[in-house]
Amino acid sequence: MDYVERYAHAFMAAMAVKRAEGKWRELVYIDLLAGPGKGIDHDSAREFLGSPLRALAVTPAFDRLFFRDLNATNIRTLRKRIPPT
Repeated sequence: MDYVERYAHAFMAAMAVKRAEGKWRELVYIDLLAGPGKGIDHDSAREFLGSPLRALAVTPAFDRLFFRDLNATNIRTLRKRIPPT
C-alpha cells in the first residue's frame, strides 16, 4: 500500500502542473480491486488504510475517483468509510 500511496502523490504532483497548464482536463483514479477500504496486517494484527482511502487523501486531489470490487460487501463497507463530500 505504501507504494501505491507514494506513486499517487508523485503522479498528482507532476500532473497537477499539466492540468493547470490546460494539458489535462481532469485527473482520474480507478481502482478495480478496491476492497473494503481498510485491511489487517496478518503479522502485526494492525489495521491499515487500503488503496481507496489513501487515494482520497492524496494532495493535490484527483478530480474523479472510481472504486469497484466484485465483492458487494466490500463496496458497501467502503461506501460507509468514505467521508461525504
